[in-house]
Amino acid sequence: MAGSARSAANISDIAVARLTAAGVLDTSFGHNGTATFTSTVYGTDYDNAATGVTLQPDDKIIVAGYAIGDAAGDAQFQVVRMIGDTVFGNGFEGN
Repeated sequence: MAGSARSAANISDIAVARLTAAGVLDTSFGHNGTATFTSTVYGTDYDNAATGVTLQPDDKIIVAGYAIGDAAGDAQFQVVRMIGDTVFGNGFEGN
């Protein structure tokens, strides 16, 4: 599942959680079952949120959402792919 989580700096980051077949957090994933990601698409770090999540055939997690890039609330669409359980990839080409 994916959504957003408020950071210590009071900024929303993309949050991803993986559940076991029993429906509880998979503690082998990320940090106790969750991972967070922030985007600086505008060169600054404002709010980010996930609005969709899916799995590739190779079980890599794809997260779609948005980043708010300035105090005026301008948003930009973003898609990120998780490599492993905590690292977010920078591109989709070739892999």
